Amino acid sequence: MFDDVEDLLYEIDQLISNDKIAEAKSLLYEVLQSHPDYGKAHNYLGWIFHYKMIDYEKAERHYKLALKYAAKYPPTYVNYSYFLIDKGKYKEMLSFGLDTLEKENIDKGTIYNQIAKAYELRDDLIDAYANYKNAKTYSLAHNFIEEVNASIHRVQNKMNTFQKIKIFFK
Repeated sequence: MFDDVEDLLYEIDQLISNDKIAEAKSLLYEVLQSHPDYGKAHNYLGWIFHYKMIDYEKAERHYKLALKYAAKYPPTYVNYSYFLIDKGKYKEMLSFGLDTLEKENIDKGTIYNQIAKAYELRDDLIDAYANYKNAKTYSLAHNFIEEVNASIHRVQNKMNTFQKIKIFFK
């Protein structure tokens, strides 16, 4: 149908945008039949299984294949970080996030935000606060910065007096 897999990926992206998930999934499987190591296709399938089909086992498998085969494709790192938080794998998110920050062309604001969420959900409010501050530093999008500010405020409200004093003097 298409000579260039990237053109097909564009069509798949359009199908997903138009909520034609079954068609997009079918085309992704076609891509993987001829190009089983095409990491971007695995990322798209991971996203579909994660958000649209709520099949976390398949989502994780495809995200990991995407990370393996397309290690320089930044969206997979963001998608997988959301997956780890959604699955409650906070310790794994912390390790993954710190490793991801060392890579090139990564959305550091989003990764720091996901690290902060992992800390917050583990009730480590001091580290959550610090990482939300980092997320804000590495972000440019106004709506995202407002979201991070709300997270910072939420964490401060959860803190006891000693924790508030500790971040004030840092």
